[in-house]
Order: sequence, then C-alpha cells, then structure tokens
Amino acid sequence: MTLDRQSLRVLRQAAVRGVVRHYGELGLTWIDETPTVGPVTGSCENVSTLYRVADGQYLTQTAQLFLEVELQSNAGVYAYVRSFRADKPDRRHLNEFGLIEAEFVWPETTAGKSRSRPAAVLDILLTQITAAVTAMLAGALDHSEAIRRLGGDIPRIEQAVRLARTGEHRWPTLSYHHALDLLNDTGRFGHLEFGADFGLKHEAALIELISKDYEHPSPVFITRYPEQIKFFNMKVDPADQDVVLSADLLLPTAGEAVGAAVREDHYPTLEKRLATSSMFAQLSATGQHTLHDFDPYLNLISSGRVPPHAGYGIGLERVLQFIVDASDIRSVSGIRQLLGELQPSIDS
Repeated sequence: MTLDRQSLRVLRQAAVRGVVRHYGELGLTWIDETPTVGPVTGSCENVSTLYRVADGQYLTQTAQLFLEVELQSNAGVYAYVRSFRADKPDRRHLNEFGLIEAEFVWPETTAGKSRSRPAAVLDILLTQITAAVTAMLAGALDHSEAIRRLGGDIPRIEQAVRLARTGEHRWPTLSYHHALDLLNDTGRFGHLEFGADFGLKHEAALIELISKDYEHPSPVFITRYPEQIKFFNMKVDPADQDVVLSADLLLPTAGEAVGAAVREDHYPTLEKRLATSSMFAQLSATGQHTLHDFDPYLNLISSGRVPPHAGYGIGLERVLQFIVDASDIRSVSGIRQLLGELQPSIDS
C-alpha cells in the first residue's frame, strides 16, 4: 500500500513540530549531537537486531543512555533520532524509523525517602507521555484535509485528544498482571504465563477490551512489565520485585508506539540486572563484548552525578499509523516508499 507522499510529509512534519513546541514549553533542552554510529550502549533489549558497521561499533537503536549523560547539567532533554534495526521490514517492523526520546529528572514534588517515590514518578511519566503524543496528534489535526486524503479517522483522533485533556490527563491504564488476566479470560490465546511478551494480536485485543465504553478505540497504557523481558536499566518496583516501573503505550491500528520507564539509579541493582539480563547474555555469547563495554554508563550512575530520572521513546511511524489508520507501517515510511519505487520487489 502506498499513500500520498506529500500529504504524509505534511502530517509527519506537523506531528514533529507539535511535540517539539511542547518540549519547548516544558523547558526541555534539545540535544542534537547523539551518535548515529556508536558502541553497544546504543542498543535496545534485542541486540540481535544491531547493525554492525565496524569492530565494536554499530548503528544506534536509541539515544537513551547518551541522553542520560546530559542530565548532569539539564533537568530535561530530548532528541529526534533515527533508530536502526536489522529486521526484515514487514507490516509491523521497519529497519529504520524516527524515534523521539526524552529523559527528565524526577520532579521535586516527589522528593523524600518514601518507598512510593519511584511509583509516583511512573504516574508523572504516563502524564508526560500522554501530553507529548497529544501534542503530535493536535499538530496533525491542524491538517485535517491531509488526514482525510490518507483515509484517517478524524473523530478517533479527536476522541484521543479529548480523553488526554480530561480527568487524570492520561489514557486508560492497566498493569501487565491485569492485562494478562484479561487476555486469558478471553480464551483466544491459550494460557499466557507471566513473562509472555505481547504481540500485535494481544495489543489489539487489549485495546478492544478497554475501549468498549468509548465511541472509538482508545490509546491504552500497559504498565509494570516483568523485569526479565525489559531493558536492564528499568527500575524494579519496590513493591513488587518481579516487575519494573515501565510503561508501553498501545495505539489502535499501530500497537506499541511508546516505551518508557523510571530508570534504575541504585548502582548495585543496576550492575546485577545488566550482568544477568538476556540482552547481555546475547552479547557475551558473541565473545566480543564484556561488562566493560558499559563502563562509561555504569561509572556515571555509580558516581551519583545524574539525579534519579525517567524517560521514554516515541516511534514516529507508529503514531502516523494511528493518525491515518494504516495497518502496514511501511505505508507511512517515506524511506520505504522511496525504496519501493526504486526497487518494486523489495517488500514483496
């Protein structure tokens, strides 16, 4: 499926302008020098999708760990980067896409020694993500004719914006435990055990179940995922050591569009989680990496120079999928469309 590239470009730029304007209003600092090629610290959970370009150097998948360094001198930062994944492009995946990332220091309102402090930051994180994605949707709605030309469902977008700006200023939210129970109660997926990673069919079912009281399908947050399936620096929930203070935002049609977490600031826990993570097991199995590859980041956290913080990454193409109601992510990627025109068989 190929969409009108000019209309798509208008919406893409409007969404980015919307969130950048929002970050400016918040006072976040734009970091424009995150690496495109860097060490393995530029990877996400699944390091098997890294593009290796030289010994110890890869195309980066995220600027997260690099942005965290900037929190030594800034209370909040953001970047708009390209994320590279060695995946075969399909309806759900791209091997290059836009990623909008933000990291921020825990607000002073949560200061204190209470064990509930990190959990309070997760609530703040959900509110911030909702506001950021809403800014993207509102920016796109300024170009409603482009949305119509691309087959987007404007009332669905307007409902999402309306829900985000009322009540708790975040979209419907449920924990991973609750989501697992809901999916198992449907009987449509067999019996899912704790630790199962949700795919598109599970995400679509959860959106359907949670949206039954709304006129249109709604964005949904899933929080507190099992620690063994998430990135090593997501903070373990003090109230439940089996889960981390994480959140994924699911968007109708697109599925998971945002990944987020409170970051682990307790150095002994951070080091242990890295050493025992499935991500590091994959790396060490290659015989090319050791824990020392992460020394710059580990040393930074152990030094205490970075205050406790949280952050998230927004997949731009997934947001565009929601805006234009596109079931195939390749159809909202200008790069994939260009490659398709030059090499018609590339996505066949």
